[in-house]
Amino acid sequence: MEGAPRLTQGAVREIWELPDGPGTIQPVLQVADLRAVTTNNHVGHQSERYRMLLSDGVHSQESMLATTHNHLVKTGALRLGSVVHLHDITCNTIQNRCTMDAFHNLLFCNNKASLSAMQDAIEECRKLCGGHGYLNSSGLPELFAVYVPACTYEGDNVVLLLQVARFFMKTVSQVATGNQPVGTVAYMGNIQHLMQCKSAVNTAEDWLNPATVKEVFEARALRMAVNCAQNISKAPSQEEGFSELSPDLLEAAVAHVQLIIVTKFIEKMQEDIPGPGVKEQLQKLCSIYALHLLHKHLAGERATAHFDVDAMKVA
Repeated sequence: MEGAPRLTQGAVREIWELPDGPGTIQPVLQVADLRAVTTNNHVGHQSERYRMLLSDGVHSQESMLATTHNHLVKTGALRLGSVVHLHDITCNTIQNRCTMDAFHNLLFCNNKASLSAMQDAIEECRKLCGGHGYLNSSGLPELFAVYVPACTYEGDNVVLLLQVARFFMKTVSQVATGNQPVGTVAYMGNIQHLMQCKSAVNTAEDWLNPATVKEVFEARALRMAVNCAQNISKAPSQEEGFSELSPDLLEAAVAHVQLIIVTKFIEKMQEDIPGPGVKEQLQKLCSIYALHLLHKHLAGERATAHFDVDAMKVA
């Protein structure tokens, strides 16, 4: 629509890089979420504030509305979907920014993995049913119509994965400066070993060793991330590098998502699981799932060269 305000692309990423204190940019952003929260001040008094999720059309950032502007929400001047021009912003590091970034990264990963698996499973079931898969009596058309659109309700999976990839690149740069990553990217702190190690898989039994499987996924994800970071540094600008290397960044993000799933699966297998024979069957399922992912992405294994792809033949 002619005359409609345009969002400031790249503004959220620029805000991420700002130091604590008053910001120097005045972006135009859109309110993607708005909700009231109760906060306690230093003397224990409660006050009502509003938490906003502001979007530049590509990325989003949580923020708190100054209490002096609460009336804008109460009068309806500021609401979900509003386009705002920020004149004053203040940046603060809250509850360890790295930890919060890792938490958002984990949410994106879970969202992408669960929705993609659901979409693929529904379609696979439809194919297995042949022509009957199209019939309403199979129940699959209804599942497809109800659940598959969820893949884009909160943003296309590609967009979510690119946000994970940006977090990935940021973590790589922090590791290079000596900072220890936490949360789901803590393994990147072992960069020296993972960049140089070679998997010792020789027999089918080796693939049943959880430590071996975990190391394969860690080395794969880290090496793909480092390779992307090195290639981005060679680009004329960081944004151009991100644009040109989007396919590689997506693959690196997928590798990270798969690492998280396999790692959590392995960790769960270390716990006591009730039921006779249940744990043994789940352990086999865990191994099969991990091998399925590695076999499905053999191209990535050739690129990272952590193990000889011929080792998959012994599995």
